[in-house]
Amino acid sequence: APAAAAATRCSQYSSRSSAERLRRLWALPPDDDEPRGAAPQGAEVRGASEEEGDAEEEEEEDNEYYLWLSRFASLEKRDRSASLAWNRFCVEQGEPTNPRMHKWTFLQRFVEGFEAGEFPELEMTTRRDVEDFNIFRKDNPSAQWHWLQYCAKHCYGIRNPKKVAVGMLRKFIEDYETGEYEDLKMATPETVGLILELQRRDEKYRKAWLDFIDGVGRGVRDPRHMPDEVASKFILDVTADIA
Repeated sequence: APAAAAATRCSQYSSRSSAERLRRLWALPPDDDEPRGAAPQGAEVRGASEEEGDAEEEEEEDNEYYLWLSRFASLEKRDRSASLAWNRFCVEQGEPTNPRMHKWTFLQRFVEGFEAGEFPELEMTTRRDVEDFNIFRKDNPSAQWHWLQYCAKHCYGIRNPKKVAVGMLRKFIEDYETGEYEDLKMATPETVGLILELQRRDEKYRKAWLDFIDGVGRGVRDPRHMPDEVASKFILDVTADIA
């Protein structure tokens, strides 16, 4: 008798559970309301199966994505040439360089190709090269502005001297020393101070500065590394409507 009663309760629970799932699937009202329509026979089984399949497929995609994103990050940490090779790989295919904007298959193709030696081997800068370059930039204030523009054109967007090929770095220094780049008057402390004060004062100026960086500022965030003419243009633009 207890077993029979338990079986009856399980049967009733199963029926109620099925009915509730079916209502949720087809957005049906409770039993005491007017029905909105009947689900086709077998719809609950097909719908649940398809949803489970989609969820499993999505989970597999996520797992693969994070796996290859992790492998890409590890590769960058253990090999300084990986960042330059990656940017070159992306630029030559007209793709963005942000790894998070790619499918895992794209990341996989790069990581496996790099580890298999399919990309040209690069001679990277040494610690001494970087130290000498930092002294060079300190002695030539306008060099930083020109360096950032040079990187956009010749280093596939890599700006860190630790992560560029030594030939790229030396070519820039040689060109600079032979007069290929104009000696610019950099932003004065007064100009820099006013830009920072405007950003502290109002959120709209912070947003305006970010827009300015993307356009006229050519991606340079620090006003100290801008020519005074460029930095001053931001002040004139954002204060034009102030009486």
